[in-house]
Amino acid sequence: MNLQGKRVLITGGAKRVGAAIAQKLAAEGCILALHCFTSLSEAENLLQTLPGKNHEIFTADLSYPVEVEKFISKVGKFDLLVNNASQFFRPGSPEDLNAENLYWQINYFTPKRLLEAFFDQNLSEGAAVNMVDSAVFHPGKGAYYESKKALADLTKSLCRDFGSRNLRINAIAPGAVLPPHWAPNSNMTKVLSQNALHRAVKCEDLADMTAFMLKCDSMTGTIIPIDCGA
Repeated sequence: MNLQGKRVLITGGAKRVGAAIAQKLAAEGCILALHCFTSLSEAENLLQTLPGKNHEIFTADLSYPVEVEKFISKVGKFDLLVNNASQFFRPGSPEDLNAENLYWQINYFTPKRLLEAFFDQNLSEGAAVNMVDSAVFHPGKGAYYESKKALADLTKSLCRDFGSRNLRINAIAPGAVLPPHWAPNSNMTKVLSQNALHRAVKCEDLADMTAFMLKCDSMTGTIIPIDCGA
């Protein structure tokens, strides 16, 4: 698929991995429908640096189904979808233990609803990429893991229905990329010592894989780990 002129919806696109994906897809000629929630200033600054025209920013709290429906209505038609927005707290923290509903809504139900809206547009061609987690390839527990595992499973289960309409759906499973929001100055020494390359995943590599998945007409139902050998 030629991405030139395609409108892409990117959730959580204002900073970190989402910003790298936005930069890559704008360079590929996409028109961005960039979602953010509390990072509006970052999103505005990002758009000022990007090539191309007609990019738009949409703010929405994706933890509320009603807000998700309003968001879908505002965004309108899009040819490509990148479900990048995610929620994650320090494992075992009070926030983590109390976040079951939030994890499921942000990490699974909202991406699922956006995929439904994408499918219902009756496009002649299109593609979606879900951002999951390298943890889904290993046994795990807890609501964060379960919500990401469910999104990975959904990616596989939807590929035939999507294929019937010339739509493709794939997923990326990143390992450790950036320090978590609760420890922004962390060197991630412990987690990085556990992967084969002993280093963090590059945001640019995740962006490159996203673009490849959107462009590759022969790929669907595939989940690729980008995890430095986690």
